[in-house]
Amino acid sequence: ATIKVKSTLTAGLMTVSCWTVGVSTQTVTIQSVAGVAKKLLLIPNPPSALDPGLIADGNSAIDITAKVTDENNNPVQNYAGNVTFGISGAGSWDDGTTESRNVALNTGIAVIRIKSNQKTGQVIIGCSRTGLDSGTTSVMTVSGPGSKLSVSVNNPTIKSDGTDESVFSV
Repeated sequence: ATIKVKSTLTAGLMTVSCWTVGVSTQTVTIQSVAGVAKKLLLIPNPPSALDPGLIADGNSAIDITAKVTDENNNPVQNYAGNVTFGISGAGSWDDGTTESRNVALNTGIAVIRIKSNQKTGQVIIGCSRTGLDSGTTSVMTVSGPGSKLSVSVNNPTIKSDGTDESVFSV
């Protein structure tokens, strides 16, 4: 018998097992590999649906990972050279500067650290390399927890008559 296996859009291992009654199972593994390097994919680390963003305190920081991928977002690990990162908006590189940075790729990956400034808003990070489609991502900087909560009341004593009122201010 002949079996034809078609690759998926995701690189990885595929295993085919064949058997028949009274004969041992035979297994063959093939590897689907990434295609030609096409683009840069930028990923904030750690990406989290629960994380509202960087706290706009001038100290909060995260890494941004650039991955060289094929047209189907499979990592192209044998890609070397440098990529150029750019940043704008409510953040900077970890040393407080905002000039473009060249970062070396290691197995098709480059990592750079960003930090918030003290304004809420959006930090936009771009990455480029000649011959590849550029990548862009963004991270929000948000207000952090308050350092002090103050509550006041205009009238601390009210009558229990169902109509007397007091106003609280936070």
